[in-house]
Amino acid sequence: MRRLATALMVCLFSIPCYAASYTAPAIDIKVTVAKQLALDYWAYDVPADSLNPSVDGNLLAPGAELDFGDLAWNEDYGIWMAQKYFCVFLAARTYGDRYQIKQTCYGFKSGTKDLTKSLTMTPDYQAKDRWSAIDPNTEQGNMPPGDSVGSAQLAVGSDKLVYDGWSGLTRMVRVYYGIFTGDSNAKGYSDLVAAGAKVCTGEQPAGPYSGVITFTLTTM
Repeated sequence: MRRLATALMVCLFSIPCYAASYTAPAIDIKVTVAKQLALDYWAYDVPADSLNPSVDGNLLAPGAELDFGDLAWNEDYGIWMAQKYFCVFLAARTYGDRYQIKQTCYGFKSGTKDLTKSLTMTPDYQAKDRWSAIDPNTEQGNMPPGDSVGSAQLAVGSDKLVYDGWSGLTRMVRVYYGIFTGDSNAKGYSDLVAAGAKVCTGEQPAGPYSGVITFTLTTM
């Protein structure tokens, strides 16, 4: 048995090895990304003294009203002031095409009376914002080259620019809605003054005021 085992070992190690390969025919692989045009949005009502909507604010249900409720009289300044503001987040999906987001607001009236000079909109871009639908752990980063946000202005009117997405990339943009207080430290104050924003004084007729806001996404 010992001789047989030895012979077998010699035989095994004496077999030459040859490398061989064979390439199978190529297989095509395909996928189609459908063109889509979508504008996602969500909104928070935020305490007037907060600068962090997603932390201090209350997430509103889809399609919920932006209801300021009763304004509060401020004796020091002699004006009506809101106890909250609203932050609307917008994100466009345009399959890479350049796009613009615009806002139109009608009304903000009570019968024949209106508050059109007091309702303001202020677009904003925050590099640290995160969109959970894409990656909740990653900040969106600086605004892409060529992109820009619109200026702070009166909300009532047609086709107010919110964001110009020259890059075609999906980015979150904010729009703050508030009742003008005349605070010179507020974001966009100089633009709002230039646009003719007015505080709500004691001469403003009482009553409920309402309007309608729409956002439009257009590719180009």
